[in-house]
Amino acid sequence: MRQRIKVQFNIEFKDEIKRAKKILGRYSKNIIPRAANRALNRTATTVQKHAKPALSKEMGIAQKHIKDSFFTTESNLTNLKAAVGVRYKPLALTKFTNTRQLKRGVVSKAYGKRRLYKGAFIATMHNGHTGAFYSSRKPGKQGRVGPRKISKSGYEYRSAKIIKQLFGPSPSRTFASRELTNINSRIASKRFAEVFTQEIKFRASKIR
Repeated sequence: MRQRIKVQFNIEFKDEIKRAKKILGRYSKNIIPRAANRALNRTATTVQKHAKPALSKEMGIAQKHIKDSFFTTESNLTNLKAAVGVRYKPLALTKFTNTRQLKRGVVSKAYGKRRLYKGAFIATMHNGHTGAFYSSRKPGKQGRVGPRKISKSGYEYRSAKIIKQLFGPSPSRTFASRELTNINSRIASKRFAEVFTQEIKFRASKIR
């Protein structure tokens, strides 16, 4: 059974918070923790908003297949750290837009390069799920053989033969890539700087 994999992008900005405390001096205790906490959570929301379409584009898959895999961990006054993460098992190969049936098998670029899964075929199961499968009935294989069926793509197979479904990369794996991590870092840095300044000014105005 495939396990769910979780990957997080942490948002802390400890150095920025420390510098702000030095600048405000004795007023920092009443302003900085709450301002930083609010800014970190607002930053996490922005990072997640931009990460969804970026991940979808990078994977070549519709957003609807990955939107439920995102989660956020909120910052609090005890632990000034927020996070945006992705948890999901690898997705069926057929969910990737560049997967299609050929006479020789199934071809896909789910892992970044064109790959032919020789002998594989695309079929729709009784529960409505469409997937790419390998068959167990190969030379030398023994076992019961079910009735012949024809998939929507015209590939002939036997239901009792299906033993392995093909999967593409998990969203968490792609989310942790260097390219997406750099994008998330740029968005987080810009957003935190803006919101942290706003939050400090707002709270400072209340104690004058």
